[in-house]
Amino acid sequence: MPFEETVTVATDEPVSRAPEEDSGPVAPPKFVRTMRNADVIEGSAARFDVQVTGHPEPEVKWLRDGKHLKENRKFRFDEDDDGKFSLFVTEVEVDDEGLYKCVAFNNNGEASCEAELLVEG
Repeated sequence: MPFEETVTVATDEPVSRAPEEDSGPVAPPKFVRTMRNADVIEGSAARFDVQVTGHPEPEVKWLRDGKHLKENRKFRFDEDDDGKFSLFVTEVEVDDEGLYKCVAFNNNGEASCEAELLVEG
């Protein structure tokens, strides 16, 4: 019959059963690469690219003229594992002109950058 042994250890240090989070240094978001103005022909596509660092890894939201953009057929969002985020504007129309903004945020702060989209008819 197998023998089971129980060992009890006394310690003054608290024991946590919560999973440990990545113990990397905390840092607010910082743009390594910011958006650039885009001048496109009506009917073509526009793309805005950024690269962000921070810990924990920042989340990103996109705005046009101060209004949040939602991903749909017109606006597509992309991200990769290196902190690169992109906003694609498909079949650009004159109505799509405006000031586009990327806001990166985490528990330690937020940062933003912006660029203008100009459409030639």
